[in-house]
Amino acid sequence: PDSSTLRSPRLTAMGASLSSVQCFPEPRYNTLMPTPANPKFRVAVVEFNVPDTPNGGTDKGGDGHRVDSVPIANGVIKAGGHCEIVKYFHDKHDDFAQQVQGFNALIVRINPGQ
Repeated sequence: PDSSTLRSPRLTAMGASLSSVQCFPEPRYNTLMPTPANPKFRVAVVEFNVPDTPNGGTDKGGDGHRVDSVPIANGVIKAGGHCEIVKYFHDKHDDFAQQVQGFNALIVRINPGQ
């Protein structure tokens, strides 16, 4: 196709066309990526397991994490940060509070209604 058929109004507004955009698929990571050598910041993705519920709740995948937790954490890592997935247990609140002291931010991932 000629370049006129590869134009997108949104890309053109940004000064680009589909013919100038390069797409290189990245490998898929189903686990946490390695932390950068010198992270710019420290973030924890916080998850909650529903007590006495198989796998920790209906929002969890086979690995026990919310299905979006690992991709969110890897996005933080790609942005240059250190990221860990931390579980919150209501009966271990003081331990949790101590554990997250060294983080710059917390991203809380809890299924509404749990």
